[in-house]
Amino acid sequence: MAWLTAGALAAGGAPGTPVTAAAAGMSFAGRVVDGVLHAEVMAPSAGWVAVGLNPRPELAGSVLVMAAIRDGDLVVEEHIARPPTHPRRQDVGGTPGIQAARGEESAGTTRVSFSLRLDTGDGLLPPVAPGQPMYVTLAWSREDDFAHHSAERSQVPVVFP
Repeated sequence: MAWLTAGALAAGGAPGTPVTAAAAGMSFAGRVVDGVLHAEVMAPSAGWVAVGLNPRPELAGSVLVMAAIRDGDLVVEEHIARPPTHPRRQDVGGTPGIQAARGEESAGTTRVSFSLRLDTGDGLLPPVAPGQPMYVTLAWSREDDFAHHSAERSQVPVVFP
């Protein structure tokens, strides 16, 4: 899986064109191709990072991709935000959509890229409609344990062409 980089992102609005966002000290780049989100996030921490997707501007109900580098290995899980908790997607009857992931930790920064099938048939994430806003939550923690609370969290609207 190749890294997405802001300098390599194409301009324009054709389907599959990447979008970028920054919040909570994190950067996000992603594009949707054939119903799969290909994304990369970077955070100023050696703890976990998370990307949440929701068609509404709220945390509750977001599908979260949480990733951490633990003992040199990438750990990726999907969760559903149900504040104050975030159970794993499969623990609430959902079907995980992660197809591939890659990650690294260096000099206090965590960088993760992943591919996520958006419609897994479980109804937990409504389809991402081209041209419609999707709210992306970006969060990170100082700890690798997914139960540890985020140090920073913010939500930004994006529109995938």
